[in-house]
Amino acid sequence: MKLDWIIESQDILKVNDLIDRNKNKIFYKQRLEKNIYKKEVISDRERIWKSIIVCLLTSQQNSSAESSVARFSGLKPFPLSLEICQSESKQLEKFIADKLKSFGGIRFYDRIANLLIKNFEYLEMSNWIILSEINKSLANRNLNVKTQIQLERECAKKVQDKLMGFGPKQSRNLLQMLGLTVYEIPIDSRITKWLNNELNFPITVSVATLQDLNFYCFVSDAIQNLCEKCHIEPCLFDAAVFIEGDKGKWTLENSIF
Repeated sequence: MKLDWIIESQDILKVNDLIDRNKNKIFYKQRLEKNIYKKEVISDRERIWKSIIVCLLTSQQNSSAESSVARFSGLKPFPLSLEICQSESKQLEKFIADKLKSFGGIRFYDRIANLLIKNFEYLEMSNWIILSEINKSLANRNLNVKTQIQLERECAKKVQDKLMGFGPKQSRNLLQMLGLTVYEIPIDSRITKWLNNELNFPITVSVATLQDLNFYCFVSDAIQNLCEKCHIEPCLFDAAVFIEGDKGKWTLENSIF
């Protein structure tokens, strides 16, 4: 059995209008620079550790520009830096939970702390091997689109399998935050709302149904087909939807993604 996506002219017009409204916004330009133009190997363990923390913080709670999660993630110096966590390794779970709780407004701090300690232990014990594996797979951007999509999907599955608390969405969120992906995007509530309400997607998409990896890939295929017809990379489509979903409140100073 084979399914063919039929992209109509009105679908293309809606996406093009979306891009036109947001292509000059700071957040969009940041995504363009980080995920399209920049070609570098991610070697900074501090950067990937903070990205892991941000992904778990933003899962299943408000992560808009003015939220407690965004404000905590933007703290400088960052209170849960890798260096600090390494120095607190003997009581790290309690240390993380206390930091999140005392900041205020952050939900699930005990659960997040538990997931972070497990991921911290895995990364330290494995000498951060997942970092080299991801770089090896995604460092080369001179590939055809089909091959690139497959590699991005495989890496997202690897992250999902290795890191606790990472499903199909957050595994892609992590890779996109690191600037390593172009086609596989985190399909969050902003994207599902746009698909359902603006595009009139033929099947209702929800956060619950996207927990299934096969369904997630099914929707991702649709987005990639749509973006191909619109001559726009999916990560830029994601940026445009993200901007409108948060009313354009992200700036160069407060962006955590």
